[in-house]
Amino acid sequence: MATILPTLEDVGGGAQRLTWSALDGGDDGAWVNVANAKELTVTVEVETGGSLTTYAFQGTNSAVGANARTLEDEDGTALTVAGVFEVKERVASIRPLVTTGVDVTTRVLVHR
Repeated sequence: MATILPTLEDVGGGAQRLTWSALDGGDDGAWVNVANAKELTVTVEVETGGSLTTYAFQGTNSAVGANARTLEDEDGTALTVAGVFEVKERVASIRPLVTTGVDVTTRVLVHR
């Protein structure tokens, strides 16, 4: 059980990519402030040989770590599976949480 720090990469056009790599069951991603983001696109991937059974992409507008909620895509579906999603909510901080799984990577394209 560990808190994984993301990498940050400028991808042009005022966008940045956050990547939390190789999360396993019990791991969470370190919280990242995205309060000034206009849009968030999330990609959840299971690396070759990995697995994902219980996952949540979380956000909060409270103090970091307080009142975390699972975020939803534009259709109102909770972000709990692998795929590519446009986040509906605008929140101050985000993180991935893997309850059970192996080698799960979450990438977020942050449009500012």
